[in-house]
Amino acid sequence: MPNSPGHPPAKRPPLRCACGIHWFSRTNLWGVVLVSDGDQRLLIEYAWTITKGYASSWRYRRAHGIRFLHQAIAGRYPDHENGNGLDNRNENLRRASRLENARNRRKSRDNSSGFKGVHFDGALKRPWRATIETKRRCFHIGNFATPEEAAHAYDRQAIIKFGRFARLNFPPQTT
Repeated sequence: MPNSPGHPPAKRPPLRCACGIHWFSRTNLWGVVLVSDGDQRLLIEYAWTITKGYASSWRYRRAHGIRFLHQAIAGRYPDHENGNGLDNRNENLRRASRLENARNRRKSRDNSSGFKGVHFDGALKRPWRATIETKRRCFHIGNFATPEEAAHAYDRQAIIKFGRFARLNFPPQTT
């Protein structure tokens, strides 16, 4: 069983992206690992798989993620700026502490409002509550009539508290 846990996945040759700048390699789980031009050696040396949404590789019977491959220094980890754990281009990776990396989390799966930091509280006249969590403490931002208003309030506070690591409900449009 070559692709079961404890066994390395089969190596696949890397391919150059259509843009001519990036390289990618297919994984065993219908995904691709994307790296910058200078890192194509990583795609050649290692066989890739997907583990919990991130690219990982096997060497000496141990799984190594992109943290190992990009030689993370103590207390600093690579953070995927666009949130895609398979996009390992240099322009998408930034060094972050564990706390900074946690600030860039997606909204939880059981979220019913559709927005990060927004919860429904039907007992109130303005039922949509915006909260933000930092350093294991939850801060109340306010109550709002619509979930969109609450999401905008969350975004304003996230920018203030988290800076460039804030994951926003309404990211600024890039042209």
